[in-house]
Amino acid sequence: MSSYIAREFARKPRSLNEIMRWKAIELRQFMLYTGPVVLKNVLPDSLYQNFLLFSVAMTILLDPQLCEQFCSYAKQLLVVFVENLKALYGKEMIVYNVHGLIHLADDAHKFGPLDNVSSFPFENTLKGTKN
Repeated sequence: MSSYIAREFARKPRSLNEIMRWKAIELRQFMLYTGPVVLKNVLPDSLYQNFLLFSVAMTILLDPQLCEQFCSYAKQLLVVFVENLKALYGKEMIVYNVHGLIHLADDAHKFGPLDNVSSFPFENTLKGTKN
């Protein structure tokens, strides 16, 4: 897909074979933009639908206008997403970080869109400081 990605994106998407080396910004791009397209005819429908719950919830929580209006709906989507994860992948998948997804909507309700508390602006600065 990299040849179809606009230059406004910080990084061109890499192969799913390299997912273990993806940066957070690449995971974000996949979650919000490319994942819903790429996974459509790849995953079984139950897994794909669950991924969409997550993608839509995060889209809402990251957008200032959507967040204000649909924050509680995003929380409902995340609760269903986590419940489905347990059913689809087993209860051992519900680790602390996965459970914490349910509470992201509470943070957005309190602090506004998730980008208000994001570390993404510092990721590019960090590589300059490490040199």
